[in-house]
This record gives sequence, C-alpha cells and structure tokens, in this order.
Amino acid sequence: PNPNPNPNPNPNPNPNPNPSNGTIQWQFVPSPHLPPRPRPEGAIEAWTTGPPPEGADRIQIAAYREGYYDWIDPEADPEGDGEPVFHIFSKREARQCLCDKTVILAGDSFSIQTYIGLGDVLLGSASEQEIRHSTHRRKILRRRREAIMRSCPGIRFTCSSRYDGTCYGDTGGLKRCGQCLREKGKEADAIILGTAIHIIPRGGSERVLAEMKVFYDTMGDNKAMWMSNPHFREARERAQQKEALVEYGGVAEKLFNSVQDFAATEAIPFFDIMSPTKACAWQNCTSDGAHRSRFVNRMKGQLILNRVCQPVEARGPGLKA
Repeated sequence: PNPNPNPNPNPNPNPNPNPSNGTIQWQFVPSPHLPPRPRPEGAIEAWTTGPPPEGADRIQIAAYREGYYDWIDPEADPEGDGEPVFHIFSKREARQCLCDKTVILAGDSFSIQTYIGLGDVLLGSASEQEIRHSTHRRKILRRRREAIMRSCPGIRFTCSSRYDGTCYGDTGGLKRCGQCLREKGKEADAIILGTAIHIIPRGGSERVLAEMKVFYDTMGDNKAMWMSNPHFREARERAQQKEALVEYGGVAEKLFNSVQDFAATEAIPFFDIMSPTKACAWQNCTSDGAHRSRFVNRMKGQLILNRVCQPVEARGPGLKA
C-alpha cells in the first residue's frame, strides 16, 4: 500500500457542490468522438487534490485523494479550488457510457497501462499495486482483461503482442497492425492506438509518420484515434532504463509535435497523453521516468471517457447537461 504522499496545493474545505452521480445520464459519442477541449489562454496545467463531491464512489474518491489532471485559470479561479475541467467519472457513469460498446485499445506498454487504467475505472478498482516491470504488466493486463470481460466484454486490448510484429511497434511496420485492427475492429465503436517509441530507433519521428500513413491507408479510414507518446522524466531506478530515456527523452517533444501536426492535417482523432504526464511532477507519478503510476493511468482512462462520452440529461437543480 502506498499512502498518498501528494500535497494538496489547493485545499477546499467545501465538498464539490455539483455532483453528477445518479442525476446525469451519459451516452457514447461515435467516431470521430468529441474534439480535444481547447485549453484557455493563461490556464495552468496541474495535478491537484481536493475533497470529493458528495455521493462520490470509490473511484472518484481515489482520484480526488491521489490526484487528478486539471487546468486552472488564474483569472476565473484564482484560488484554484473550482470544479475540475475534466469530469471524473464514477464506475456507474463509465459503464453507462461504454459497457454496451466495443472499444479496442492497442499498442505498446504505455497503451497497455492506459487500458489497465480505464479498466480500473470500469471495475471501480482503486488499486495501489504498482506495475514493476514488463512481466508484471502483462500479468495485470491478463487479470484486467478477464475481469472486464465479465462485465464489459466489448472493452478489449488486442493486436499488440510485442513478439508478433503487430501494434506493439517492436518489430516490422504498422501494416500488420492495420490489418489486425481492420479485421478485429470491423464492428468497433472506437479504436485507440498508441505506438511510436519502439519505432523511433528505426528512423526517428519521420519513420513514425511514415508508419502512421501505412497504418491508416491499411485501415482504409481515419476511425482509429492515435494516442501520443508520454513525457519522459529522468529515471530513478534501472541503469538500462536511464540510458533509454536519454535516447527517447531527447526526441519526445519533437515526436509529439510532429505526430500532432500530422494528425491535424490528415483529420485523424488525436489523444494527448504528453500534456498530463508532463504536468505530473510529484515523486510518485512515475517510478522509472516513463511508465506511470496507477492513479496517473486511471486519469488517462478518465481522459478517454471525456473524449467519447457526453451528458444527455440533467435532473437536478443547477446541473448542466
């Protein structure tokens, strides 16, 4: 167990007065889903903590206690204690939006951990069991898949074995990834792919862009949302990891900008995990400088929900749909 070491820089003695549990209905937004929310000029990206809303469930309480990603507008919210910009979904809300849909995630280890984070939200699990290495990651992935299949069988992680040259990006190109997702995602309501870091050594950002074009040409449409690379911090543990971060960290920002520009030009839905991972500066945000802690991965799952779900009905006073 990892007691919460995160300070609360924006203490708010009053519970969030605008809860949504049980009052607002949520529905899925088909591809290309909701556009990224524009960040207000002057708004500060930050991770913060605070009191949960009244009626919050376990997953929401954990988010407010452990930390969540937010934009704080110094003019509109000088105390930094207003409502979160991004909705923090309860287990019920997340299931209401997604559990009758087919949503496929694929890609590398960062995508695996994003799927685990989304799974935590759907299962109402605020686990503090951190992912220590690749073997442990696969073990937790297998357990999450099995648990999700029992309640939300359409939420899948597939086409991503690091040994078969598909979407993990470790070997070969992304044509086979496109073929796999085209076949397995025929009836999918959403596809989210995140893979780039393992392609970089074979040709840098230019190779990643070339493989993106191959992937989307193979898919035959732009339905799949492309998930960005994360931010890289100095590793505190394994020497091998430190050496890799020197290589990857130097190109992370360039890669992110190049892929974001390419996605905008080609009208490809783009999911940014660079910004929230870069903004998380607490010591417990990451143990190896690249892969994130469980609470950060749950926030990535929350950000996915903010892109594919929208409220459709308000039943309480002062609530906005």
